[in-house]
Amino acid sequence: MDHQWMEDIAEKGWQWFSVQLDGGTDIICWNIVDLDGTVVSRDLTMMLDDGSVHHTTDIELEATDSWISPDTGQAYGTTWTLQEPKRDVDLKIEAHFPQQEIILFKGTPYTWHFWEGGTAVSGEINRRAVSGVGYAELVPRIFIPG
Repeated sequence: MDHQWMEDIAEKGWQWFSVQLDGGTDIICWNIVDLDGTVVSRDLTMMLDDGSVHHTTDIELEATDSWISPDTGQAYGTTWTLQEPKRDVDLKIEAHFPQQEIILFKGTPYTWHFWEGGTAVSGEINRRAVSGVGYAELVPRIFIPG
């Protein structure tokens, strides 16, 4: 079930990534962003192939390339870098296709748009080459009517 359980970040957006590496390591990470794109919080949870879990907020998750929607004018990151110092994570996350914007309630006062899609992942963890697949959800903001 995909559902956002939140009240404290209403009117904010997020950049959320799920990564499955070929060696069995899984990563979930995100930025929570203000309306101007300023990151207000970061988080990463890594489930390692040995069953251990590593959690931190000491990450850098940044877009290095983007696509601009011709429908909404919104820029969405299509290539990202993920870096985390303790596990020496240095990953590139790249969208399979840039044009994956979803527009809901188009033409109404409640128009809402976001980007979702599959990604390819490559890079290093602890100086060992890794690769895999992932999924990204990029939400510029949540609109709460009322």
